[in-house]
Formats: sequence, structure tokens, C-alpha cells
Amino acid sequence: MGTKTLVVDDSLVVAKQLTSLLNEDGRFEVIGHAKDGAEALTMVANAQPRLVVLDMVMPTMDGIQALRAIRRMDASIRVVVLSTVGGEAERAEEAMRIGASAVVAKPYDPQELLGVLAKAVEEEASA
Repeated sequence: MGTKTLVVDDSLVVAKQLTSLLNEDGRFEVIGHAKDGAEALTMVANAQPRLVVLDMVMPTMDGIQALRAIRRMDASIRVVVLSTVGGEAERAEEAMRIGASAVVAKPYDPQELLGVLAKAVEEEASA
């Protein structure tokens, strides 16, 4: 069984693509999809994922706000943030300061993303 993973993205298309990619890889088990940060916090509390793939830009509660809250809830959860490149360099740096394991630019290369996620899980195991 793979690492329990929560996908958080307001785009259903992106969430479905990520879910398929992660489940097919075998190292990850997607346990749910949240459409914004607020929904993600509820799912983190209930499902207790070990990895969260978090979109930066979402309605209601964005990725930075959600990341801060997730880190307060359980600092051992690994969070990889997905960010569109245009004008978000400062926010990507902020995400890393807050405690993201990595920030990956959209559009992402599927194999590169899988490698980043696997590395984040390995960091948890050795922490």
C-alpha cells in the first residue's frame, strides 16, 4: 500500500490527472481530493494523509494559508506545493519558509513530480 496522499486543487481536471498519476505509480494512495484549502483541512484532520499535493492558487483558502494550517495541525505531514510560474516566485519562497517539502511549477513533468513526491516521503521516513 502506498503513502496516503491528499490532492488539493480547485481544478477537477488537474485533480483527476494527479490522482491517476499517483495511483498508477504505486508508491502513493490517493485518499481524497479537496477543492480548496478549507476543505483540505477537514480532510487532513479526518483522513490523516502523510503527503499533501497542494495547489498554490485556490478560492476560499489559498495554498499558503492551507500550508500554514496543515503545519500547525501536524508538522510531520509532507506538503508539496504546485505553483504556476507567472509571478509567484515570492509565494514559492514563502511556501518553502513555512515548511513545504518542495514547490513544483505547473505545468509539471509527470516523472519529475513523482520523483519530488517520493523524495518528500523519504524525508519523512528519515526524520
